Amino acid sequence: MVRDRRLAVEGLESRRVMAGVIAVASDAGQAATSHIRLLDAETGSQLAATTTPAFDASFKGGVRLAMGDVTGDGVAEVIAGPGSGHVGSVRVFQQFGTELRELTAYRTRPFGPSYTGGIELAVGNIDGDNRDDIVAAMSSGSGVVKVFFAATAEAAPLDGPAAITIQPAVPRNYRGGSRVAVADVGTFTNGALTSGTAADGKMEVAVASGPGMTPRVLVYDVSNAASPRVADTIVPGAYKTQSGISVSAHRLTSAAIDSLIVSAGRGGRSLTQVYDGTVAAADNARLAVFSPLANSARPNAPLFTVAVDTTGDGIADRLLQSQGDAGGTSGISSVSLGGVQGAVSSLVGPLRIAAARYREVTTSSGLKYRLITQGTGAAGGVGKENTVDYTGTLVNGAVFDSSRLPGRTPFVFRRDGRLSGVGITNGGSGYTTAPTVTFNAPPASPGSRQATGVAILGTGANAGRVVGITLTDEGAGYNFRPTVTFSAPPSGGVSAAGVAIVDDLIEGWNEIIGLMRVGTRLRVEIPPALGYGAGGNDSIPPNSTLIFDMELLAVQ
Repeated sequence: MVRDRRLAVEGLESRRVMAGVIAVASDAGQAATSHIRLLDAETGSQLAATTTPAFDASFKGGVRLAMGDVTGDGVAEVIAGPGSGHVGSVRVFQQFGTELRELTAYRTRPFGPSYTGGIELAVGNIDGDNRDDIVAAMSSGSGVVKVFFAATAEAAPLDGPAAITIQPAVPRNYRGGSRVAVADVGTFTNGALTSGTAADGKMEVAVASGPGMTPRVLVYDVSNAASPRVADTIVPGAYKTQSGISVSAHRLTSAAIDSLIVSAGRGGRSLTQVYDGTVAAADNARLAVFSPLANSARPNAPLFTVAVDTTGDGIADRLLQSQGDAGGTSGISSVSLGGVQGAVSSLVGPLRIAAARYREVTTSSGLKYRLITQGTGAAGGVGKENTVDYTGTLVNGAVFDSSRLPGRTPFVFRRDGRLSGVGITNGGSGYTTAPTVTFNAPPASPGSRQATGVAILGTGANAGRVVGITLTDEGAGYNFRPTVTFSAPPSGGVSAAGVAIVDDLIEGWNEIIGLMRVGTRLRVEIPPALGYGAGGNDSIPPNSTLIFDMELLAVQ
């Protein structure tokens, strides 16, 4: 367990954090509608859907999709744009139970009221503010790309006009437009690469060519919004036609940066290629090439690929593919780097799909977590009985504790925010009388009170040193580990130091439980300072980073 002595139950309205969930809509065709569905990426079961068309009921031009957290609530929304034949309007949909509802304040027309050539979309955190930003590209014409920053003000959720505009260099009279993705392929600052191996959490923009020119992917450094520049060029030479390509990105290997996934356009026999994303390399290494749908009924339909991370470790564990335009009939296929694994859902016809990434959040204390499911039930925390299912592992994957093991039951504990003890980290020296002890006060709330204690001086070899504290009042309402302050000894001595323990839990658990609601499942990384520190315990080595898969089942 996690005491310093050392999917499941979920609210009915809990919202899956869209990694592990895919958005699906029709591409262009006679049977096309503009309804959008959310499906479980593993089972294909429908989780939510629009109740009215995203665009006009008679519109047959298809819907292009992306997913990301533009509202900043930790759960991805679905971003939709129309294909050719409809005014290019970007729309944002949020899940409410089994329904997808539009957040109308986010509506924008990136290329003005007269553009009807179709929009391609991507979503990712471009500016580093923990909200995903919207990338829109013309899917016909010269392929202009615009980036809109998501804002914190609900009255104006997009930061006005486009923050970044990219015009890829294209041949004269080119009309094939662009396809877009976001990828974290390094650390860039003010228009310059500072690391080609370390991801910085800020996305670059990958722009793929449409039909009418030699296939290529341009990766843009947009760290200087006023002057985006091409940081990398990938020319996937295996394509024999100039019928366009699509691009997506995700971490696929142990490298910290993303790989880029390039899929064939019309006439390309479903050829898929995966490239290393290193921008510092002279040529991007091709990691894989395969044609999983080459033997399908319509192998030359344009192909679209998304990567899905179902475990929350930041590395995609499967690829999902669909065929677009009127020729696509294969539905959604689950694909490994070696070939087709099987169908994901019973949906057929030309389809567009999208998937989101897990967003890693770092708190001010250094705790890192990724939401898997955002619960909407009662909040956990101080003064409540919390029931949690968990599995704890070290960074090497070794399991050191789990309530999910056979014969175990979920862990039930009550967080009253009381001190359960104080560890002396430095006994000091030179004390002739017991020093006074002061603890920080807890946050002001009903029933909270400041802890008090009396220092214990040692004898013999420990004379003049503090060897412990007797708590005279455990306090209540602490949601953090309070600082322990000892009065100074006479001149020449050294002040003692100690660490308070709250609720018999490691500090990382104290913090993360307060951020969860019933139905929430997350993956949390707890640094040594918030875990067992330099001492470790019987099953945990000193200075270990701890990783927990936790789900809050109940709160009373």
